[in-house]
Amino acid sequence: MTLDEYRSSPLLRRIAYRLFRHPVVMFGLGPLFAFVIGQRFPTHQAGRRQIISVLVTDAGLLAIVVAASLTIGIKAYLLIQLPVIFIAGVL
Repeated sequence: MTLDEYRSSPLLRRIAYRLFRHPVVMFGLGPLFAFVIGQRFPTHQAGRRQIISVLVTDAGLLAIVVAASLTIGIKAYLLIQLPVIFIAGVL
């Protein structure tokens, strides 16, 4: 967004832009969203084969999460996975 676009935007859009560009969002919530939620849904332009691929991947990830949670516990699993997701997302 250029400075002219920013100045001509409504207040709500400027606030949303500033929040999106805040370091906590860009380096904290953004990576978590990108890895945990953003990649779990097929895009609107995806074909049938890509949609099936995304759904099969999601099912596989769910199976891994359930198996790991049952063997080592959900708390231990999250203590291992969340830092890895966060660091990978920031990098």
